[in-house]
Amino acid sequence: MPENIQSELNGLIGTCYYPEIWDRNMCLKDLKLMKENGISCVRIAEFAWGIIEPSEGVFDFSFFDEVLDICEKLRMTVIMCTPTAAVPAWLVKKYPEVMKWNIQRQPLAYGSRKDLSYSSRIFIKLCKRIVRKMAEHFKDRPCIIGWQVDNEINCGSYNSYSPEDTLHFRKFLKIKYENISALNKAWGTNFWSQQYNAWHEVELPGKSAETGNPSQLLDEKYFISWQVSEFVKHQVKILKSLNKKWLITHNGAFANVDLDEFQNNFDVFSHDQYPLFYKNWREATFNMSRIRGHCGKFWIMEQQAGPGGKPEYLQSTPEPGQIRLWTWQSFAHGANLILYFQWRTHPYGAEQRWHGILDHDNKRNRRLSEIKSISEDIKGIPTEYWTANVDKKIALIWDYVNMSGDAVFSDVTISYEDIKKIYCRFVSMGLPVDIISNNTDFNDYSVLIDLHPRICHETHVKRLENFVMKGGKLLLAASAGIRNLNGHMRCETPPGPYSKLAGLHVSDWTKVSKEKVSLILSGEEIPAECFAEALEPETAQVVAKYKTENLVLKNKPAICHNKLGKGDVIYYGTYLNETPDFFVDFIIEQFHLSVLRRLSEGLEVSCRGNERNEWISILNHNRGKIKIPLKNITGKKIVSSYLDAILKEKTYIELKGYGIGILEIRK
Repeated sequence: MPENIQSELNGLIGTCYYPEIWDRNMCLKDLKLMKENGISCVRIAEFAWGIIEPSEGVFDFSFFDEVLDICEKLRMTVIMCTPTAAVPAWLVKKYPEVMKWNIQRQPLAYGSRKDLSYSSRIFIKLCKRIVRKMAEHFKDRPCIIGWQVDNEINCGSYNSYSPEDTLHFRKFLKIKYENISALNKAWGTNFWSQQYNAWHEVELPGKSAETGNPSQLLDEKYFISWQVSEFVKHQVKILKSLNKKWLITHNGAFANVDLDEFQNNFDVFSHDQYPLFYKNWREATFNMSRIRGHCGKFWIMEQQAGPGGKPEYLQSTPEPGQIRLWTWQSFAHGANLILYFQWRTHPYGAEQRWHGILDHDNKRNRRLSEIKSISEDIKGIPTEYWTANVDKKIALIWDYVNMSGDAVFSDVTISYEDIKKIYCRFVSMGLPVDIISNNTDFNDYSVLIDLHPRICHETHVKRLENFVMKGGKLLLAASAGIRNLNGHMRCETPPGPYSKLAGLHVSDWTKVSKEKVSLILSGEEIPAECFAEALEPETAQVVAKYKTENLVLKNKPAICHNKLGKGDVIYYGTYLNETPDFFVDFIIEQFHLSVLRRLSEGLEVSCRGNERNEWISILNHNRGKIKIPLKNITGKKIVSSYLDAILKEKTYIELKGYGIGILEIRK
């Protein structure tokens, strides 16, 4: 993102606005009220295809011209949307082939969103046409700073099995494998006599009598991500051709999207942050850490401003102070622009219980007052804060290949569960954690955690070896390296390509079920979960052994520590239990990590910094007031404090319930 444009948008707050839902005469009042309460940006036209093109080839921009005229008069900025996530009925009636098909090869019924096939040539053609018409019409509007392409691609619905999807799948496979012999080898089609003689014989997976071909299922996952990336490229290209200054974004990285590749299509990536979907504040930060680890600084296109709900569920209402707390949590994790979802709650449709800032009665309320207070807060924050980066120390590697593998191979458990557990424990201790891909620059981190990388590539392993040789710390865990990129089991002793790093081999293994299996670590007994490997050290040292009557594991090494070059590798031969605190504490001790060990429950600490200063954000997720000793936060001199932080006797700070403090310190 160009630095001059980025600086203008730092700390900007806005809202998602759907003026087409309401009477036209409400727009001026709405936008004035927004501006009075510190909201200076709106996202519009997200689902407005039927307003802009009410019948085929007939375009009417008059409504949004009126909205933009008001925005320009009030000096508000606008993020336009390409409205391709939902289409009017005329389009489906004339071109029924645009609809997604289910796995039974039946077209989905019209009447929702994200129900269109990204392989449909006529749908792509119509999308390109409306995007071009909109871009041509709005290209000289000074209030438009950028565009959001589509909406939450692959959220909820991502598979489609229409005839055109099958053709597109074959195209993807031809690009990847070039010839049918290579596909047969990659898919291992000699098993169960599944050989293909020609491309037209290849189909997308379907409902089969028994387990399908896992390599084919993996390629379906890779295809889905490639397909959506190709879909958005058309739109981005059109928008950039008409105004190079526009910043192009997309909101969210959902299932079956390779974020590492997908985010390259955009100037800045965006995330939709809904804390009430998560069990606690730690889990609520996971996806922000993933976006940050892949994309750096990011935007929030939808920040929760009310209780979410649809006909089948309803969330609790944010308590007073929580919207403000969540906003500063997003800023602390690297967001620089935040839009609240949404301005006013819809009175009809599938999201009539998805509450925005204002309720159905359109009266000013405490949520609007809270957002106004946030806009006042932002004015007091130093401009350097917004250009500062979130601290980098620990990275969890969670690449798309292994995400896909989790969906196909669930014979043990999914790696995501352990990744989430260890992430939550680290952040609860105030340690910065990024979620990265295996293509990220490892040199920015001192510790890498590669949990259960069942599908691995030798190039990735070489990069890890270089990282460790130079002094990096690496944690590996059970099932590492057992499959190649096609999902085939490797014909070598586990952990295969990781053996040099781990300094060991796996002599035996077993699924852990009802029989008690634990390991003894520093005198403590820790349960083993799901699956356990008997380790045989070569250059590694034994750290812990199993305690069990199971003869596969009895007295066998469970954890080993290997020195390689200037660095260290710990290999954990099982899966984490529900409370991995003791194991994480052990990792912190082994890797000599500096940690804020005495953080109270519900206290979150995060840091953004540059070469000169650090800004430590302290967020109190508790309802009650809390006192925090400064020695638990920093040993350095505090230059300034912001927001709710009250310094007491230079030894501790006090934060109200749901309060936020930012401490500025000199490095």
